[in-house]
Amino acid sequence: MDVSDECNNRCLNGASCEEGNCTCPAGFDGDMCQDKQTYVECGTDSMTVNIAEQLVPGDASAVHFRNRSQSCSGVNSSTSTEITLTTGYDQCGTTFEEDNTTITFINVITYAKPGSEDSTIITREYHMQVRVECCLKKEEVISGSFKPQLGEVAFSDKGSGDFNLRLERR
Repeated sequence: MDVSDECNNRCLNGASCEEGNCTCPAGFDGDMCQDKQTYVECGTDSMTVNIAEQLVPGDASAVHFRNRSQSCSGVNSSTSTEITLTTGYDQCGTTFEEDNTTITFINVITYAKPGSEDSTIITREYHMQVRVECCLKKEEVISGSFKPQLGEVAFSDKGSGDFNLRLERR
């Protein structure tokens, strides 16, 4: 089999393939770039973002939303392989855009690992920004049904047990 056959339909999520190996775009990992390294959960009044710890080595508090206050920083999740950030839609520098049908809440997560140990040079060894969005519909149609049982409701019940009989001769 030649190398071009090894690449056909193998790489996922927009990855490129060279010599049978996938080169993953930012935010994806795995042999075929199948593993997403970030996950955004949109609630009714807040967003929660989980980021794979391997993307941001070091202290979780170095990962933060647009606003750098302590309440806007990341914390190690209970799985210890992810860093979790949670913010209300009106906190940590979250902005919004809206149209006739949706409202989109937007924030940017930033990670900058200080580079130099001595105080003579200010550098950034590693810098990452992830734009996160929660898109919520302004209106939602819900439906349900209830079908009452009309007419007489009748039922019976039956049980069973043991009956002990003792005969004595006198």
